[in-house]
Formats: sequence, structure tokens, C-alpha cells
Amino acid sequence: MRARVAAAAALLLGALPATPQGPGLWEQRPQLSIPRQEVAAAELDGRVYVAGGLVEGWAGTAIVERFDPSANAWTRIADLPTPLHHPGMAAVGGRVYAIGGYPGPFTPVAAVWAYDPGSNQWTARAPLPRPRGALAAVTIDGRIYAVGGVAQGVGVVGDLTVYDPAMDRWTPLPSMPTPREHLAAATTGGKLYVAGGRVPTNLPTLEAYDPGTNRWTRLRNMPTARGGNGAAALFGRVLVFGGEGTANFPQVEEYDPGTDTWRALTPMPTPLHGIYPAVLGDEVVIAGGGLVPGLLPTNRAFAFRYERPTTSCAVTPAVVPRPGSFTYAAGFTNPGRTRPVDLYLGYTWPPGLLALYRPDLSLEPFPAVTPSFANVLLPEGIALPSVPLVTHPAALLPPGSYSGFVVITALNALLDGRLDPGDLLASAAASFTVQ
Repeated sequence: MRARVAAAAALLLGALPATPQGPGLWEQRPQLSIPRQEVAAAELDGRVYVAGGLVEGWAGTAIVERFDPSANAWTRIADLPTPLHHPGMAAVGGRVYAIGGYPGPFTPVAAVWAYDPGSNQWTARAPLPRPRGALAAVTIDGRIYAVGGVAQGVGVVGDLTVYDPAMDRWTPLPSMPTPREHLAAATTGGKLYVAGGRVPTNLPTLEAYDPGTNRWTRLRNMPTARGGNGAAALFGRVLVFGGEGTANFPQVEEYDPGTDTWRALTPMPTPLHGIYPAVLGDEVVIAGGGLVPGLLPTNRAFAFRYERPTTSCAVTPAVVPRPGSFTYAAGFTNPGRTRPVDLYLGYTWPPGLLALYRPDLSLEPFPAVTPSFANVLLPEGIALPSVPLVTHPAALLPPGSYSGFVVITALNALLDGRLDPGDLLASAAASFTVQ
């Protein structure tokens, strides 16, 4: 048994050569209530918040909307205290923060506002050290980092400041080597990555700040120089979307920090600028933006994701006589990025009884066990056909009709006792009968 379990575990963990990964997929999402560009966005507790922006006529708006994937709908919540466009935005400590920006004309402000979902209210917090607009912000280890933008009376800056929500205090940090505004920022591996932007010409520049060393590093340039672009991080990669020049850019480019290399992904279905991507589960949500450089705000919303895993299940023979035995097999593919998942392997039969495999491949009735294989790393490009995992005597189960199954969920998806949208990644089943 131990040898069989070890072999099965090795297969489940992807001890096979990988095939090239797919470029990613785009899907439409429900539209915002109004068209707007130069918005800010952030994810908090599994929902995306989109705040402010420029509407038709280059007027600022205070409207804030929240996307709930469970309802697949946007809901308007409390407006910002003032119309605001080109702010930074990030979430930390159960609150969403709108940082700097322009309240109307293109004169930046230092104001910082925090939104509490419990009270549906915005409250003033400590302002930035100096007013800034067209900046970007990310959250790393419970603190917000606001970078770049246009400072009042100065012009384009490389300012980097960090906000401690417990102290309600901003602290200046070493400035970004390349000052820029209309830039994009993302975080992965505990570092801040800043991509593109303009001064006023578009830049291909990628720089990273490491809070541990308090130092900036220049990295390989993006293939496409652009400003007004957006960025996000998925599965350890930095993704850069859209932007504007003489026209909007449809390009989506992915940076691998491990190899300092870029590659092209599936282009945006609608090229947009003035965007602020937000990560929601294994997707990047982009809502709003401008359809042409500087103009034509839209209410369209899209989600980008890598291809998700698939699985297969087989139980042989389909009719199991007594005495006899049956063999359970499972297979996995992952055309997308390497990702941690939970695997549930087992059987179900009327009237709804459920048995799951334990890590040693013995069966135990649900819910007495954790996932069959918790926190399994599905490698990028794995293509594993159905492999026999365990053989059982027919006497193990009473006579009747059964279904063997494989379910792949996002890591820890069922800790709250329910399946939310995006939690279920793949499933497969195979019917058989014990006589």
C-alpha cells in the first residue's frame, strides 16, 4: 500500500513533463452603472470596489460601485465625499482606501478616504505628505504603498510613501528611480513592481521596490512602452494591461520575476486606458476605462484569467460482481499557471451518502475527513491521463449504484462551508454498480 500511495502522490504532484501554457482567457462581466475612465479599484473580502473616475465631458464623479461575484452584479454604495479621478486605491484591515487624485480640475489633492463596508461610510484619514494625482497604490504585509504621480507645484514625481493603518501615518521611502505618472503597480513575492507610465512620453520601464532591503531595482523593460495602463499579479507573475499612446494598446504582457523575462498573453477584447485592475480569486477584473486616448469613457467590464484545470475519473469495471474488485482512476490537466488546489476524491451513492479518500487512500465517510489531498500543487502544463490510484474489494460497498468523483477546488475554498463563484475549478464523475 505504501508504495502505491507514494506513486499516486507523485503523479498527483505532477512528476511528468509539462507542455506549453495557454495564453489566457477573457470573459465579459456585468457593466458598471455609468461609463467612466481614470477610475480606481481594489478587492476586499471577495468583492471588487470601483471608485470615482472621469465621466462624459471630463467631469469627475464620486460614484462607488461594488461587484459581488456571488450575485454577479454591481451595487452602488456610499459615494466618495468628493468627486475624484486619477486616485490610487488599495485595501487593508477591512477597509478600502482612496488616495490622492484630482477632485475636479487637474489639481491634485493629498486627501485619503477610508471606506468601512460595515457602516457604509467614508472617513478622512491622514493625508499624503504632499498632494498627488495619477498615482498607483498596492498593499504589502498590511501596509499601503503609494507610488509616483503628479505632485502639486512640482510635476511628475517618483515619490514612494507607505501608510500604516494602525498608526494612521504616512512615511516617505526612497523615491522611485524613474519618476512617472499614469503608471501601473502590482505586488507579488512581497515586492512592489511599477510598470510603464509617462513623463510625458510613454515608458517601457519596470522597477521593483523591496521593503525588506528598502531598495529599488531596475528590471527588464516591457516590450510595449505605455502609460495609462494597469497591472495586477496572478500566480507569481506581473500582468500589464492596456494603456494609451497615439491609440489604445490591446497588449497584455506577463513578467516572470524568476527569469526577468516578458511574454505576450491574449490581448484585451477592447483596448482600454485609464484602468485600475483588481484581482478577484484567480481572475483580474477590469471595469471602466477609456475607449480612445483621453476620451470616450465606458461602463464595460471584463475578467482575465489563465485556463483552469480539468480532471477525469474512471471506475472499472462498470459492473462489479461479488466476489470481485473495482479500480478507481483519476487524471488531471492544467493548461494554466501552476496553482495550489484542494482535491476531493471519493464516492457518492443514494441517498446522498459520501465517502472521501484519506491521504493514505483509505475511505472514510464525509465529513469526518479533510480534503483527500489538501494544498496540492498542480504544475503548469501537466497532462496526466487517468491513472489507477487504488483497487478495492466489492465487499467494501453494499450492493447498489455508485458514482466515483474527482473535485478540484481553489485552496481552502470550503473552509467556510460553501462553494462561492470561482471556488469550483473542475469536477468529473464515473458511474458503476456493485452487484
